[in-house]
Amino acid sequence: MKNLVQESFNRNNFLMIILLLTVSVGFIAVSGNIKLLELFVLGCLAIFIAIKPFHGLLLSTPLVMYFSYTDLLWIAAWNYILAFLIYLCILILVKKQKLRISRYSQRILILFILFIFLTIIINWTNGISFNSIFLMTGKLISTLLLGFCTMFFMKNEKQLKIFLYFLIGCMSISALVGIGQFLSIDFFWKLREIIQINPENIVGQQILQRYRISGLAYYSIPFSYQLSSVVPLIFGILIVKKRNYYLSITFILCFLALLVSLIKSATIGGIIGLFIIIYLNSNLKIKVKKIKIFNFVIFLILIFLIFNILTGNLFTQYYNRQIFNPTVSTLSRIPLWLAGFKIFMNNPFGVGAGEYSKYGAEFLPELSNMPGAQMILTTSSHNQFLNILIYYGFFGLLILTLFYYYIFKGLFYLYRNNKSIFFAGVILGLIGSFSAYILNSMFHNQGAFTVDPFNWYFIGMVMFLLNNNRSLSENNGK
Repeated sequence: MKNLVQESFNRNNFLMIILLLTVSVGFIAVSGNIKLLELFVLGCLAIFIAIKPFHGLLLSTPLVMYFSYTDLLWIAAWNYILAFLIYLCILILVKKQKLRISRYSQRILILFILFIFLTIIINWTNGISFNSIFLMTGKLISTLLLGFCTMFFMKNEKQLKIFLYFLIGCMSISALVGIGQFLSIDFFWKLREIIQINPENIVGQQILQRYRISGLAYYSIPFSYQLSSVVPLIFGILIVKKRNYYLSITFILCFLALLVSLIKSATIGGIIGLFIIIYLNSNLKIKVKKIKIFNFVIFLILIFLIFNILTGNLFTQYYNRQIFNPTVSTLSRIPLWLAGFKIFMNNPFGVGAGEYSKYGAEFLPELSNMPGAQMILTTSSHNQFLNILIYYGFFGLLILTLFYYYIFKGLFYLYRNNKSIFFAGVILGLIGSFSAYILNSMFHNQGAFTVDPFNWYFIGMVMFLLNNNRSLSENNGK
């Protein structure tokens, strides 16, 4: 029986196809015909999905990274992503392929499915409208399918490398655009405007006013989440590889973009993720090159100083303002978190999705003397874990905690038992990525349980490695 995904892969042909697609997209973008650009992107994706599902999975990454919050041909991009994932799952069922799923992957999937059922129950009992419940459930299922398809449609080391390098390449393009935006180069801002903006909302205003860089992502926050995940991943692979110029260039690009994103939690999370990787790398059982923390600190300082000088001290000006004169947005985290804990104490089983402001308004009078307290009426707690605690109560937080526990337990199992140099780098990178992601999510709202599709590519990679650890190590041990 033929495999769903052909294992033979002509790298040169694929690179030629990507080059042609990039040039075509560039010409269409310059012409300013956005609907033609959208039709072209969707047409290419549909062809690849129909002919080679794995390549369709590859091309879904720019769709998720650049278009997931926009409309394509007047239809929300998420609908295309969901249709694509359902099609892939139908292929799996039709072919009746056996699913080899490790115990850790099973627990990760089961916990998320339990969470989906919990959200339905909590939202329904709190009077959330059927429409809202239906949409939220559909989005949660689509992220689950994204992780599942990422896990299933990679079969070997070659396909994992292709997927990783393509994902890193897409991130590097967005990072380059972000750096250009930071340097106030008009062309790079117009590239983001071509994708789609709504001038009537805050996100659209940020882009039109060129307030915070977003690369090709929807706006600055998703961009920072993507960077804080990808930077440690690249670094993990890079430190075990010998002279990989592609990874070196992409790491510098993405790391600089992370710095100039000016999202403090993402930058700190990403740097902490890098130090975790260096520490774990020093204790690897297999022989790989070791990096001293002191040397790496010097390297980071040099990058910071060189780029700061080249940009006319923009870095130091910004961080001086943040340290000595923090913004209302930064200071608002304290009243937002306090209100969140008070909501939970009054509603230990949760208040339902999106109900933070409704219940938080009760505590505004007693918190009104704190800077940024008024944001209680317009936003949420800006903490992934606290959001889940508020919306879905103690049981929701317990499921989320166990979910991350099994991801890290699985990754450290791989860390201890892996025999392949390349997979050692991927595993180190994923540990650093999830560490950075979780730290960043403690100051913002996105997370695996709050419909962040990009993060599910990483969860899918973890499950793929867990499911195939033995065969991959035996075939690729070096």
